[in-house]
Amino acid sequence: MNDLQYIIEGAILGFLCSIPLGPMGVLIIQKTLSKGPWPGFFSGLGAACADLFYASVVAFGLNFFIDDLMREHQLLVQILGGLLLVVLGVSIFFKRPKAPQGLSDQEKRISKRGLLGDFASLFFLTVSNPAMIMIFVGAFGASNILTDPETGESVSMVVKLWVLLGVLCGAALWWYLLSSLVNIFRKKFTMRTLRNINKVAGIILLIVGVLAVLSAFEAVREFLSKTPILNSI
Repeated sequence: MNDLQYIIEGAILGFLCSIPLGPMGVLIIQKTLSKGPWPGFFSGLGAACADLFYASVVAFGLNFFIDDLMREHQLLVQILGGLLLVVLGVSIFFKRPKAPQGLSDQEKRISKRGLLGDFASLFFLTVSNPAMIMIFVGAFGASNILTDPETGESVSMVVKLWVLLGVLCGAALWWYLLSSLVNIFRKKFTMRTLRNINKVAGIILLIVGVLAVLSAFEAVREFLSKTPILNSI
């Protein structure tokens, strides 16, 4: 794949991983409703940068710690990643987003400093909750985007940077679209709407996880079909 393809695949992952709405997503929607689309978007951009941080931890963690595991057990990692996405998808589907308890006094002071404050407040709130790391473990594992399809080894650091750039762009695109839609349909946004978004996100993650698992079994069948000993039986 060329660099643009890696950016596009990373953007798709970043977009999909950002859709589930937890307390941070509800906060961003509330900021959009109370302050307008740009404060909402910059708040989402702060969350996107926090997601980028955890995606980087996973990407370079794979590089430094489990290269051998990825190379020797690529199909197993893909299956486990797909199953993790299935579990997360089911969990998100049935999860009801709850309104956040509100910002602390320190976070309120930050938010009063304009768009940069909106960015900083959501960045620190999101980065303090490492739950996203599990989603990226599943997403990277299921997609095999960080594994060279020809050699089975971890892709180069440059390629990982392109993927991470895509993750950031995809996450930022989601928050831009959400803040814009919330601003347009501000009178129609309710907690029921947020629950419906989570249901759609859960279904998407579930489908992606199932496809990843099925494609892994297809790869197993292809491997077995090319094994001379098994073909001779």
